[in-house]
Amino acid sequence: MRALQAALDGERRARGLTWDQLAAEINQPFKHTPSIPISAGTIRTMTAKRSVTSAVVLQVLRWLRRTPESFLAGRNQAPAAGEELPEAGPSQILRFDTAAMHAALDAKRREQGMTRRIRGGDRARDRGAGAGELAETSGFSPKRQPQETIGS
Repeated sequence: MRALQAALDGERRARGLTWDQLAAEINQPFKHTPSIPISAGTIRTMTAKRSVTSAVVLQVLRWLRRTPESFLAGRNQAPAAGEELPEAGPSQILRFDTAAMHAALDAKRREQGMTRRIRGGDRARDRGAGAGELAETSGFSPKRQPQETIGS
């Protein structure tokens, strides 16, 4: 999030925009939709928030003409084919297709033999749990193979 905020602020400064002007530009493509505009305060304080909605992040990425992948650590190359964000048409808003994301993650989980067991990973993480416990509580732990009984 810090890298996204730094890129956004750098581009805002390079264009000589105030935060209010930046928010107006980001909101411009979907001004004729029922969507609530993104406030300048939301954009300006993204790194101070515990979380930022995907709707805000996608509109910021669209304005920057960047992809989520471009913010991966060690990534300093142009987007690969298929990574570009789609162009939103008039009065359209970019949104994540969460159903498709879930299906893709679930398929990968099954391919890797992982379960969907969830046991409070966030609570464990919040109390400083170690990596082993977090792996168990993350909701994606390897399936346990049944123990074979020898010599009954």
